[in-house]
Amino acid sequence: MKMALKFIVIIILTMSAEMLYIRTIEHEEVSSVHAEEKTEVREEIEKIKYYDIPLETELQDYIRKECDEMNVEMELVLAIMKVESDFNSDVISDSNDYGLMQINIVNHESLQKKLSIYDFLDPYDNARAGIYMLSGLDWCENDVQRLMCYNMGVTGAKRAWKKGIQETEYSKKVLKTKEELREKSYEVLVLQNQK
Repeated sequence: MKMALKFIVIIILTMSAEMLYIRTIEHEEVSSVHAEEKTEVREEIEKIKYYDIPLETELQDYIRKECDEMNVEMELVLAIMKVESDFNSDVISDSNDYGLMQINIVNHESLQKKLSIYDFLDPYDNARAGIYMLSGLDWCENDVQRLMCYNMGVTGAKRAWKKGIQETEYSKKVLKTKEELREKSYEVLVLQNQK
């Protein structure tokens, strides 16, 4: 009887050991699969620059995207917005300039056709229009020329250059504002999953 009991205990222990061994192998296989899945999903930290100005981060993200696509410096655009409208998207000047970037009414029709923009007081559409206009001035030699063209029109800027005027109070003010904006910038770290 003792022998039979020992035999049964040995069988139970053997079966338990085999079950434990199988469970360990299954766990290792599952862990291995999870480890492979983890290596496929990489997490990257991206630094995004924002500015301490009265424009919400969503609009700043949009402006950054448009600037990147049209190869225009974001700080220059923000400086123009500050000088032109003090970041007020609802302003219409006496000379019929609209919104953040003060897009003159003379440009509205062509911008409507090219960009399908109809509300020049909408901050997103206005930013897009202004950035588009600046991107068309990439032939200028520097920011001063670009700003003169943006402010006076290309014809007005060329007239000024012929008279020996190489900068204006407007261009000086925008470039000074651009430098001041750098001091108002801060970075946010964003965790992004990439497969």
